[in-house]
Amino acid sequence: MTEGVTSDTYRELSENGVQKHNSRMIRLLRENGGKLPGVPDDEMPVLILTIIGARTGIERLTPLGYFEHEGRRFIVGSNGGQQKPPSWIFNVRTHPTVSVEVVPDSYDAVVRELDSSERDQLFPVLVARYAFFGDYQARIERVIPMFELMPL
Repeated sequence: MTEGVTSDTYRELSENGVQKHNSRMIRLLRENGGKLPGVPDDEMPVLILTIIGARTGIERLTPLGYFEHEGRRFIVGSNGGQQKPPSWIFNVRTHPTVSVEVVPDSYDAVVRELDSSERDQLFPVLVARYAFFGDYQARIERVIPMFELMPL
């Protein structure tokens, strides 16, 4: 994970300032060519997703880990292994057209939630690369959703 972010860190951020944390990550990504300082290259890369709030209609920038498989790009709604899903999920379900920034490049995309059979096929691929997702899924009751970023 990025900069030692753990499930406990996500719980703390949920209570004490996700926006401040996200703003810092976005700044670091942009200042460092898409890399987070001190994070090894084999860690999950991070992109910046520009989304529209489901209830507010306000544009939000959200840094998210992503992975690529067979030429496609995916994001995962793990929320650091918490039972509560991340709020960005509700936003992209309501407003699936987004902007994706993989510093220094950006493009518009549609977020498509994988159906259960696609998710069940791809989740083991994700876990093979980033085992912590398997740990997250094992300790929560909800199914961690997966989403494809489909360029427009």
